[in-house]
Amino acid sequence: MSAAETGGSASRTSPIRTPLEPRLERENYMPGPLAIVNNFLLWGGSRVYRHRFGVGINEWRLLGRLATTPGATPAEATVAIGVNKAVLSRAMTTLLDKGLIVTESDRRVRHMYVTPAGADLYQQMRLVAEDRERILLASLTDAEASALRGLLVKMIDQAPALMAYDAAQLDGAGLDDDDPDQPEG
Repeated sequence: MSAAETGGSASRTSPIRTPLEPRLERENYMPGPLAIVNNFLLWGGSRVYRHRFGVGINEWRLLGRLATTPGATPAEATVAIGVNKAVLSRAMTTLLDKGLIVTESDRRVRHMYVTPAGADLYQQMRLVAEDRERILLASLTDAEASALRGLLVKMIDQAPALMAYDAAQLDGAGLDDDDPDQPEG
């Protein structure tokens, strides 16, 4: 029996059985489909990379960054691959322990480089990454894929504005690198 049928007021725990308006539909709300694609890329990629190569997605992303930008600092890599410092530190430690990267210090700044073993692993993983991208983009024309890449870069360029908005929503508290709710990449 409903609250109306019993003559009582609606409970705060009564189920709402109709969609709320306005709706955030995935066709009209960009974060929805981006999150779904991101999840397929990250979860699937991490499982494949761990199984095939013994490293996860964060290690792959750092290895890829260092393969294309030798000598990057941890701070530069954090921004470039879009992860927080804790995630980068774990990926860096894993790659160092496996002998896939090395660091050199230059006046208190560490620079990271791939080793020959890291370069070999990068080349093997790159082939799988390219296959996964090819599958993901198979339904797009070359022009559509190119346009999508360009649009995504434009969206990435808006990250500082989004971070400023988020900080304002947090009453100026900013984003904490160790925040358990912050995505790891």
